[in-house]
Amino acid sequence: MTELHSEMVRKEFEAWFIKEFELSPDFVFASFNTDTNEYVITENESEDLFIYAQIALMAWQASKQAIPTGWKLVPIEPTEQMLVSGLNEADPLGELINWDALRGDCTTRGQLAGIFKAMIQVAPEVE
Repeated sequence: MTELHSEMVRKEFEAWFIKEFELSPDFVFASFNTDTNEYVITENESEDLFIYAQIALMAWQASKQAIPTGWKLVPIEPTEQMLVSGLNEADPLGELINWDALRGDCTTRGQLAGIFKAMIQVAPEVE
């Protein structure tokens, strides 16, 4: 990782951290070593701040790697809220869905759940 990239990652993490934990924008983090991509302790900083900052950075980096950009983590079984949202999208006016079952149209939560499960089964794996 280049020093410039390391600095960009650090700034992105610190901005997220300040927003996530509703800290003052002038919150001061522990010192950061761009060669090792780690927070470091200086004689003016507490060990606790260093440990918390380093753990938070590692967890944040792991979460960024776990779910690639453009992907979402979804349950294998659709939730009730997902089913309702899917049915509403299929029939945005909120009327009873009364499509021709012979055409294979989705008419029930069960059918929608089956469609969702079929889609999950063939979804690509993250490489």
